[in-house]
Amino acid sequence: MSDVKITYHPCQGWGCHEHCIVECHSKDGKLVRVQKAHLPGPGGKPAERNEICMKGILNSKIPFADNRVLYPLKRTGERGSGQFERISWDQALDEIAEKINESIERYGTRSIVTNGYWCGYPGADGSLQNSLILRFTHALDASLMEYSAVDFATVWAPPIDLGFMGSFHHNAIRYAKNMVLIWGTNPLGFTRPSTTSRELMDAQERGAKLVHISNLFDVTSAKADEWIPVKSGSDAALALGVAHVLVRDGLVATNFLLEESSAPYLVRTDTEAYLRAGDIALGDDSNAFVVSDGEGNLKAIPRQTDRPDQSVNMVDYIYGNFQPALEADISVSGIACKSAYTLLVEHLAKWTPEYQQAISGVPAETCEALAHEIHDNAPVTYFVYDGLRYANSTQAIRAIMLTAYLSGNLTSEEAPLMWLCGNVDHPLSPMNNAGIMFPPNWDPSRGHRLSIVEILNSIENPDMQQYKVWLGCMGNPLLNWPNRDMWENHIIPNLDLFVQWEIRFTDTCRWADYVLPECTTFERHEVLSGQADTLVWCEPAMEPLGESKDPSWIWNELNKRIGLSEVFGTKTQEEWVTELATAGNQCMVTDDEAGNSIPITVDMLKEAQTLHLNLPQSDFEPFYRPIYGTPTGRLEFYSEILTPVHAQMADYEEPLIVRNELKEKYPLQLYVSRHKYFMQGQFTNVKECLDLTERQFGASINPKEAVRRGLQEGDTVEVFNQRGVMKVPLHLRNEIPEGMVQTYYSFDETYYPDSDCPQVLEEPLNHPDGYTEMLRFWAPWYVQHVMREQMGVPDSLILADGMEGTTETIWDVLCDIRKVEE
Repeated sequence: MSDVKITYHPCQGWGCHEHCIVECHSKDGKLVRVQKAHLPGPGGKPAERNEICMKGILNSKIPFADNRVLYPLKRTGERGSGQFERISWDQALDEIAEKINESIERYGTRSIVTNGYWCGYPGADGSLQNSLILRFTHALDASLMEYSAVDFATVWAPPIDLGFMGSFHHNAIRYAKNMVLIWGTNPLGFTRPSTTSRELMDAQERGAKLVHISNLFDVTSAKADEWIPVKSGSDAALALGVAHVLVRDGLVATNFLLEESSAPYLVRTDTEAYLRAGDIALGDDSNAFVVSDGEGNLKAIPRQTDRPDQSVNMVDYIYGNFQPALEADISVSGIACKSAYTLLVEHLAKWTPEYQQAISGVPAETCEALAHEIHDNAPVTYFVYDGLRYANSTQAIRAIMLTAYLSGNLTSEEAPLMWLCGNVDHPLSPMNNAGIMFPPNWDPSRGHRLSIVEILNSIENPDMQQYKVWLGCMGNPLLNWPNRDMWENHIIPNLDLFVQWEIRFTDTCRWADYVLPECTTFERHEVLSGQADTLVWCEPAMEPLGESKDPSWIWNELNKRIGLSEVFGTKTQEEWVTELATAGNQCMVTDDEAGNSIPITVDMLKEAQTLHLNLPQSDFEPFYRPIYGTPTGRLEFYSEILTPVHAQMADYEEPLIVRNELKEKYPLQLYVSRHKYFMQGQFTNVKECLDLTERQFGASINPKEAVRRGLQEGDTVEVFNQRGVMKVPLHLRNEIPEGMVQTYYSFDETYYPDSDCPQVLEEPLNHPDGYTEMLRFWAPWYVQHVMREQMGVPDSLILADGMEGTTETIWDVLCDIRKVEE
């Protein structure tokens, strides 16, 4: 009789942030089937959440893919040639360790760079590897390159207005009632194909209206009740137009603004900073802020640092018997002042529906109707994910958030109603990650979070710290990160050693000096928490193929050779995940028979494989009476922090595709998007996925654009700009707007013989010449004063790539297209 084994694992594509757990069936030691995992819920009932998409079902193909890396490889040709020879593990590790030691001796330990950005890595941020990379970095005092190449808008915008990173709440859609506003993202069946899609469709069935705002008609548009097309990069204009209508038509939630925001606080018109009590000798707290009742009476309001019980009236709590006026334009002790709300009203005055129409293309009447829909359907759930990848995206997100403030759609006793950069079910259990990341007696000064800017500057300046060894422990940067030219022609040529460990032979592997075969998540131990508040013990579904090894084995063998074993430790993969799962009595599981909560033990977890975590029953509600980390301690749509760059309020900035001086030469937008059948480079080695995309590879334009250029379906075309040329087949699609060339970035470089990948053509905004003025100021301020000083975040854990400016934008790119003559 065949030996059948059932195990549970993270889906290969965790980077979509759905964090699905899959049930794997192995027969005779071979993974043969993957299906949806039916996870336990509270009281022994099945969990409500944990879905699976087409890609998840195809997980069983991953270990057996044709391009699987099964043996250590050493480069024999030029970097990028893909020419390698098979060598032994001992030879690979001996030679790698020798070069590491040489680099340490010459340039110091920080010349060793670990890649910790998990985009495109199996198990992603839920993998043990994520913690082991940090442990190595801290133990050696190395440099960590966690390169968040895109999506900084939803990282930087919330801290400006709210003083914290934003919502990571996983239940927002489940509470959606009247309307879900999906803005600038394509979640349904595409970027969020499993649980998010199901919950959005469930909300629609409950009667919630789905409204989708996007620049092209996609899967989400087709399923939505209403689609509002907007010109690329003009979302802020539409949002400001909506805000104008909310103010103009008296649809503003004034009570909410008084309760939660700094709207009535006075602002000096000379310095554009909030008026302080010390400026006018009011009260004892010179740092307090000032409000007016509109009749000449003033009150000093100290920075709010606490939150009262939910039953307390917030207006009374903040202002007492004083009645603050939202609108004020007065002189105080000879200082001209206006309330923050008055400044906002003046700021919005020009953003009439007609004015925004000229920019966004959204008809004035549609803008007006949207504002009334947002007001009339409160509470509205905002689904604003990472879809605004333009140089102006931070201000665009702030403008969208502004519509929620004005309409009162930000807080509720029932649910959080703004979802900005959250995951459906990000791991919530108190697993012992810190115990893995930080070696015993760790010195917080050990470990440096490295930015691209530092690498580029060091190349030009030999007196700076040099970065010479790249340990590619996660991800596929040559495919998944924009600005490929920077890597191929600037960074990689200046490395003395480039090592990549992988499960498959990727674009990045082709540029490596050594490729180390890592086993898949189906061939090693892991422990995960995520979907449905479930703790999952992952036993290997099969033995590792070839000579592939788990991350712990690779680290242990490397550490032996560089003298780091004593500090790092020598635990096996199973021992590390056992430690990771050991979280004391904080993790609880409900006993099915007696209904008592009992501490989870590792033995219990191993036996059950999946256990429901008895987490607090009340859902985390980050936007219900939060403690704001802003200077006022209140929600601030007017931020004095950004006064030096005159960006105190959300505004529209022209995207690069509009203001670029090369627009006349390259008149089309290059829209490089993620493919439905792939996931950030994952599943690109699965034949079934490739077969589905065979007729979609290439460049797509609107048929009207094709007529103007004399192009036809199936032509071989060149898409080009000042950075490169991509030669691909042409497709004509009505859903692509005129003025756009759409393509996918997921295909590896072998699909572009004798031409460039789309990443070469993308806009390199991580170079100092590409910084936006706002982020040039804001990101360093936030890192220095908030993350370091207020939050006490160690340097090695700080988002370094936003410190000196923004990073690449994927969709703010110009190009042109022409037929390739036979």
